[in-house]
Amino acid sequence: MPKEIGNLDRYPIRQPRISSLCPSFKRGTTMKVIKMISFVMCLLLAGLPEALGKDREIKYTGTFSNLEYNQEGGDLLGIEIKIVPTRKGYQGAIQIAEGGPSELMVVDVFFQGDRVKFQIPSSYKSYGGGVFEGTIDSHGMKGRLSFKGGTGDNETSIRRHSYWDTK
Repeated sequence: MPKEIGNLDRYPIRQPRISSLCPSFKRGTTMKVIKMISFVMCLLLAGLPEALGKDREIKYTGTFSNLEYNQEGGDLLGIEIKIVPTRKGYQGAIQIAEGGPSELMVVDVFFQGDRVKFQIPSSYKSYGGGVFEGTIDSHGMKGRLSFKGGTGDNETSIRRHSYWDTK
């Protein structure tokens, strides 16, 4: 049987405190420093996917508009599209204004990653055959709306409420 050395409780083993290793630390500062470091690490880890270029899932649905009333000319100008999911994919109701609002045109909208494309059916007299190709992100859509003969404009439509919701 091993010989007992005596009462070890009389001589407890003490862990060195940071304050004894670094005199500038005061008692209670250790927990504050640990909490601060933990908080900073959480912030860094939360932003890590974006920093590494990981794409978040893109929301394809919503209203994208750059319709504006031109005070100088008294005209309504721009384009607006509302994209919704359907059983067969996505569709959009698009309205183009060059002085005044056009009729609503229903288009099938196709996505591949952040790429977006739709074609206005030829049955619409004014804009039929027009094709939009561009990109979509959390802020809006950017791309080119071109018509037969190569004419067209670059468009940037932001994700927002419809122009008509504010009137």
